[in-house]
This record gives sequence, C-alpha cells and structure tokens, in this order.
Amino acid sequence: MRNFQDVENSYNYDTFQDSLGSTFIDRNLFKECIQDNIILITKALKNSFIIPDFPSFRHNIDQIYWDLRANRTGQVATYIPQLARMNPEYWAVSICTVDGQRHSIGDVDVPFTLQSCSKPLTYALVQDEYNPEYVHKYIGREPSGRSFNEIKLDYQMKPHNPMINAGAILIASLVKPQMNSADRFDYVLKYLKRMAGGEYVSFSNPVFLSEKETADRNFALGYYMRENKCFPANVNLMDVMDFYFQLCSVEVTSDSTAVMAATLANGGYCPLTDEKVIDPASVRNTLSLMHSCGMYDWSGEFAFKELVNRFNFHHYDNLVHTPKKVDPTQQKMANRALDAVSLLFGAYNGDVTAMRRYHLLGMDMNLSDYDGRTALHLASSEGHEKVVSFLTEKCKVDPFLKDR
Repeated sequence: MRNFQDVENSYNYDTFQDSLGSTFIDRNLFKECIQDNIILITKALKNSFIIPDFPSFRHNIDQIYWDLRANRTGQVATYIPQLARMNPEYWAVSICTVDGQRHSIGDVDVPFTLQSCSKPLTYALVQDEYNPEYVHKYIGREPSGRSFNEIKLDYQMKPHNPMINAGAILIASLVKPQMNSADRFDYVLKYLKRMAGGEYVSFSNPVFLSEKETADRNFALGYYMRENKCFPANVNLMDVMDFYFQLCSVEVTSDSTAVMAATLANGGYCPLTDEKVIDPASVRNTLSLMHSCGMYDWSGEFAFKELVNRFNFHHYDNLVHTPKKVDPTQQKMANRALDAVSLLFGAYNGDVTAMRRYHLLGMDMNLSDYDGRTALHLASSEGHEKVVSFLTEKCKVDPFLKDR
C-alpha cells in the first residue's frame, strides 16, 4: 500500500491503486481496514505519541543495552536446577509505551519464566477480585528490610508485603479459592495473556517440577504461616504451594513482558488492545508496593539508579532546581518555546532569582522569541541592570544578537 500522504491526497477518489499497480481498494474498504487502529494511525500522522522523538529514545536505550552487555558479573539463579542451566549470555531489552510504541533489542524471543515478576501481577488480580481492605487483612504493605525468603512475619504476624515469598504464597491462597486447581491456573493464565495483549504467555513444566522439588524454604514459609494462622479458613496448603510454583513457572518473552509492564503503566488498560484488564485503583496500589518493595531489600537503591540517571523518570525529578535530564515525552519545539517564554518573562520583570534558576537548570540563556528578542534585550530595555550584569558576566550571553 502507498504511504499515508499518498492515501490522503487520493482520498477524494473512489478508489486508489497500490505501488505495484495491481490492487484496488475503495474508500469504504480502506476505512474498514484502518478502523481498528484509527487512533494509532492518527497519532502517527500527527506525531502525538507519548514519546514524540522515538528514534532518539531508541538510540538512548540501545546505548544502555550495549553498555550493559559487556557486564559479565553475577550469575544465573542456581537455587532451582532448571534455572541454573540457562545461558548467561542471553540479554534483551524491550520497550512498550502506554500508547503502544515498541522497541526491542537482543534476545527478545527467548522464553523465560516470570518467577518473582509474577508477584505484583497476582497481587493486582487479587485486589480486583476483592478490595485492598480485605487483601490487607492477611498481608502487610511495608518493606521488610530482610531477605526475600526469610522466615519472618511482621509485628501483626502477617507477611510484610506481597512482593516477598511469604506474601506471594499468601496472595496465591486468595486467588479464586472456590475453583479447582486446573481452573484456577487457567483463569490466571488468561488474565496474564490479556495483560500481554495476546502476545507470548505459556508455561514451563520442567521449571515447575524443578521448583517444586527444591522448595524446602518455601514449604517452611508455608508451614510457618499456617502455624500462625495467616491463611484464610479452609485453605489447603499443598494446593496453594503448587499454585505458587505454577505462577512462578509461567513463561514469557522480553517483548510480551514489556506489554504487561505497559498495561500497568497505562492504569490497567492494555495499550495494544485498549482492553481494561485491571482496575486503576488496583494498579496504583500495585505500583506503590513495587516502588517500595519490588526489588526486596534493594528497592531503595534501585530507586536511585538505572534509567533515572539518564531520564527524568524519578518520582521527584519535577522538583524546582532539580538538574535537567532527558524527558522523552516532551515535544522539542514546544519545550523550547515554553523555556523562551519563562526566560523572557523573568527578564522583563527583573527577576534575578529566576534567571539564576534557569541558568542552573542548563537553559539556553540566548533563547529568543519570534521577534528575535532575548532576555538581554528585554532586561536592557526595561532598565534591569542586575539582570543585564548576570546575563553578560555569569551566563556569557551573546551581546551582539539583533532582534527584528
């Protein structure tokens, strides 16, 4: 099919022909073909995606990928024999934004099991089934400050949060307890596939069996919680443990997991299908606990590092005086125009404090409006000597720029 500009130019005709000169599509058929993706196509034509300059963003992500690919420290998980056999050279990064922009690099099609990444997904599901008050009758929501599999409960004799093993086992006991084991697992698998927009979600029986055979610590956690009456009434512990191991053994790819993450970031709506999979309130609670507890006792460290070093993804990057980072969601021209308005307004009013702030934030102090007027032009014409001195002496602005 020809590009969209060609389509737009020929839209008043009853039919148009593709570049091969062999296929005719009338107007009604064309509308039918694009109807399911009309919002996506409209955004593409208007360049109104959440990340307008996606090529630059991809370039940044690829740089991070190649920088980290050289890192050979660490090792694959060895606490489960089946996981210990994984190739340590596998390395992939997949991106899916809240409006469906995609980018992948590396071994993105190699299946792997969710393991502990299943915990927040199951927690979100359980909140949708009940409500946060009911769920947190059985489980806390505070960081534990301890190892993820430590045999320890909080001061109320509940698991500290849903992200550690004890909490995840308890959460598993709350998923459709009235169903038989097969139906319960099938129910969760369908839910995960909806989160992934129908992309790859499967199950690894070898990992499940390997996990079950080497689960002494997890069984100990289960018995310890049963001893302290943590579970709801009439829970069959062995069924719960089996179900927990099954959840950890759900198989995905880097690409399908990125869509799941995007569904959470999009308030529970899958960006590929626009289906509401999770209630937004459940997503909010899940993301809150992922931020505080999702990396176990390394959660605080994680909040300071990784992507937040380069992008303004930190929760508090919007504070005044915070050093500028890359904001991939900003339209470059729109952002530059806003900067110019702020800068010139401060200069017009003689606000030296604002000038200092803009300079510290790395703003281009030579920015001008459509008439070519800079901050120095306005400060000079309004007689703001302190601003003029600051701009020329501290900011080293160009004093020879001419306005219109």
